[in-house]
Formats: sequence, C-alpha cells, structure tokens
Amino acid sequence: MNGDSGPGEWESLLPGLVGDARLRFNSGCPGAEWNFATAMMEHPDGSVEEAMALLPMSEMTVVDDWDVTAGCATGSATSSAKDVFIPARRVGRFEELIFSATGDRSNTGATGRNYGLVSQVMALAAAVFIGIAKGTYELFLERLPGRGITYTAWEDQTQHPLTQIHVATAANKIAAAEGLADGWLRVLQDRADAGEQPTLEEKAAVRGQTAFAAQLSKEAVELLFNASGGSVIQRGVHIQRFHRDIQGFSLHALAQLNANLEVQGRVLLGLDPETPFL
Repeated sequence: MNGDSGPGEWESLLPGLVGDARLRFNSGCPGAEWNFATAMMEHPDGSVEEAMALLPMSEMTVVDDWDVTAGCATGSATSSAKDVFIPARRVGRFEELIFSATGDRSNTGATGRNYGLVSQVMALAAAVFIGIAKGTYELFLERLPGRGITYTAWEDQTQHPLTQIHVATAANKIAAAEGLADGWLRVLQDRADAGEQPTLEEKAAVRGQTAFAAQLSKEAVELLFNASGGSVIQRGVHIQRFHRDIQGFSLHALAQLNANLEVQGRVLLGLDPETPFL
C-alpha cells in the first residue's frame, strides 16, 4: 500500500492508503464486517513504514481454503483485496497499535478500555483454552454414568480409583488456570481503569502465565480424552473436537509455552525480553 505523506508527517496522511492485500489465516473473516490488516506505507522518498489499517470486508474477497483438522470454526480463511482505498482516519502506526506504545491516556478520559493489545490478545486466547478444558470436563462427567471399562470386571468407571484421580487432576489443572486468569485480568483492568499501559514486568507475566494456563488446560483435556474409551473418536462425541481444537491452537506461535516462559523469565531476571510483542 502506498501513502501520500512524507517521512515523519503521519498526521498529514492525505487522502489515505491504496493498494492490494492478501491475508492468510485471517480468523473470522467469513462472518466479519471489518478487517484489521497490516500495511506497508511507502513514502515519496522511498522509505517504508509499517501501519495497521481498517478496511470493510465488503471490499475484500474470501477464499474458501480453510480445510483443517482443528479450529474449523475460526474460519481462518485467506482474504484478499485489490486496488482498495483506505482513508487516513482508518490508518494507524503499527508500533502504537501492536506494541502498545500509546503512552499514558489518564488525562484524555480514555479509561476502562485502554488495554495493551498484545496482553489483551493473550488473555482472550487463554480464555479459549480454559473454556475448551471446562467443556471437556463437563462432557466427561455427563458420559460417565453407566459406563463400564471394556474387557475388565469394572462395570462402573466412576468406581475405579484411576478415574477418580484423573477427574481430580483435571479439575485442579482447570482451577489453577482460572486462578492465574483472575490475576492477570485484574492487573489489565486496573491499568485500563487508570488509563495506563501495563508495566514491562506485568506484560511479560501475562505472556508467561497465559501460556502456562493454556498448557494446564491442554493437559486436562488430554487426560480426560485418554480416559474416555474408544468411543470418544466418534464425531458425535464432542470431546474429540475439543481435543483436536486444543491441540491445534497450542501450535500457534503466541501459545508456545517455552517461548512465552522464556520472555517472562528474562524479565524476571532483569534481562531484555528481546521481543517487542508485549
């Protein structure tokens, strides 16, 4: 996309950006009205600046290419646009929007919803993991009454000590994940209410803790899936879908446990996080 302003003259960006776009893994695009897309704004002197732009889905084409084994409902298809015009009022600096470098807004009245974007995204993603784990747990308990353990003398799976241990372990993993969520949600909302961005330490903690909660949730689902017997692979038994989805979502770059714990650990040790995505 090309811009009509000179270097350092972002405020005078007139009339806006124009260009082509092709976005893969564009989650939710089939049912969305607006798209939030990255853009490269080329200045008259040839320099390039990263930007984020809002454009209506009515000006985009959605490709029916989301054929996956997990996360089917996200509708993360490819969307594209050609010669689309985006007015300046719908364009913002990449750094300010993605890296949460918007500064203190306490004097502007922009409080209550002034969240750090990456921290907010991480919190929302962790909620999906926890929700999948809770759904799996509830369905597992619903399916237990009257179920025996095939090829054994156990006629009631609930009476087997290993089942009891698995249920308790899964419940505790989910509770631990929810406990972590209570902490980071309180921090993010307190900062937003004050019109402030979270501190570096808080942002790093959100990255590490959300990934850790996601891992706990995945472990709970795996435990219950493996204790559900051969019938669990039937498409009519939704535990198999929960299992596939949480396995697939855990492969997302921002959900990688070790990468997120490394960021948190570096900050805890007083080192540079070596990533702007905080």
